[in-house]
Amino acid sequence: MSVMAIVQRFTGWLVPYQYWYLGEGQRVTGFFGVPNFLSLYLGPIMGLLLGKIFFVKSKIDKQKIFYILTFALAFLAIFFAKSEGALVAVPGALFIFGLLNKKTRILSASIILIGVILYFSVPNIQSALLSRLDPSQNWSVFIRTQIWSESWQMLKDNWLLGAGLAGYQQAIVPYHTADYFEIFLYPHNLIMNFWSEMGLAGLILFLTLIIKFFVDSYKLIKQKIGLEYVWGVILAMLIFVIHGLVDHPYFKNDLSVIFWIIIAVLAWVKVDSQKMKT
Repeated sequence: MSVMAIVQRFTGWLVPYQYWYLGEGQRVTGFFGVPNFLSLYLGPIMGLLLGKIFFVKSKIDKQKIFYILTFALAFLAIFFAKSEGALVAVPGALFIFGLLNKKTRILSASIILIGVILYFSVPNIQSALLSRLDPSQNWSVFIRTQIWSESWQMLKDNWLLGAGLAGYQQAIVPYHTADYFEIFLYPHNLIMNFWSEMGLAGLILFLTLIIKFFVDSYKLIKQKIGLEYVWGVILAMLIFVIHGLVDHPYFKNDLSVIFWIIIAVLAWVKVDSQKMKT
């Protein structure tokens, strides 16, 4: 998938016409029709790869080279897809990992501190970042703020049951005032997505599952069991959640499968650790 995206960047092969931008070059899509679908797919897989890269206790061999190369290609792919959500989610997950891991805590905290100092001391950095977050200067941010505003109004009126499975596009029609863009399939926010699709009960169950996932992960890390797998799924889930703040990382068949693979890997490590105890 990553190799195809990189080839697209330099050849334009199979890039949908709407993702060609004058002066900016094209946004790659891989085998998908939308750049963000590519990034949503690759992001959690990159987290799984990082677990292997950081915690497999072996010298640099062919297998580890494969993991590193695959991660690098995937990062290039999301960079060429120009998916800002993924480009924030992957480094964000790495920084959280760095703060949680004792060996890298000081380094991560130092990098964050340097970043904060640069933000407040270098006006160009501050203005560049603020412009990317300003709806009046960033079309993507503007669209999302409109979607969230409309979705919030709809959910306030349908707070218990939401819109129902695949019901968002129909339910949002009376609330869609920004007629200069189309109605999207989902609200582009993980919380609103589950609330709309599965109602308040479904949202609560999903959040409970996520919390339990991180609690179980923490327990396994404390026991130092299956670290390459546990840290891999933690990083994958962090990328999933962070990217999910501005996109819809679940209600698509391939993304749903990846999500449940992440859950299943942790469950497998947990069951295996219990077998070891007995």
